[in-house]
Amino acid sequence: MKKVFYIVFFITLTSFSSFCLAKDDITVACLRNMREPEVIITTSFGNLRYDNSKSRRTITRMHANQYGGKVGKGKFLNGLSTFEHELKLNFKIRKQTLLSGITCVYPTTINLFLGVGEDPVIYIARDYSEDSCMYNLVLRHEQTHQQINQSVLEYYLPIIKERFLEVVRNNAVVGSNSDIDLERAQGELQQKYLSVLNQLLEEIKTETDAEQAKLDNDKNYDYETQICKNRL
Repeated sequence: MKKVFYIVFFITLTSFSSFCLAKDDITVACLRNMREPEVIITTSFGNLRYDNSKSRRTITRMHANQYGGKVGKGKFLNGLSTFEHELKLNFKIRKQTLLSGITCVYPTTINLFLGVGEDPVIYIARDYSEDSCMYNLVLRHEQTHQQINQSVLEYYLPIIKERFLEVVRNNAVVGSNSDIDLERAQGELQQKYLSVLNQLLEEIKTETDAEQAKLDNDKNYDYETQICKNRL
């Protein structure tokens, strides 16, 4: 599993000029005086691990506990792939009081991470030896699951970049004629940023589930079983 990094810089006077006419006078004043924020977007797919120490029964129970999946009575899974999406957002803010008395609060550095939390794992039932047909079949099946996870996330990375930068540009400052509580201002900005990011994360999970369902179905299971039917 590889790693991908995005580092993005955008300049206040260029990026925000088109938004000024739609803002109130206080916000416009803050936008014109704020320093350029640095936006850093990173992603990591983690380090894929393999585990063949679990029984089919245990793997089936793990699947039910983690994904809520149901398996027919008396049936057990041969393998399992885990992939945990994770989103982290943190940023530094600065408070500036202008000569006019207007107080501005704006981010100076914004760090967004969207990738995996714990390293992904492929579990293959210990019932199969590593030189068996079923072991290799299960391995390819679970590797395909992991590739789907990664491919969907890669597809969404430029979309995340575009939408996140847009919400930052549209919500770059908190301005007031009086003093501003830093903690409250940061909470307001964070809520606006996360409202967009959490929606994107749900889109990613929904798309991933749809793609995984194309692999996990009775027709495909039957096809895979026939491949090694007489070669176990």
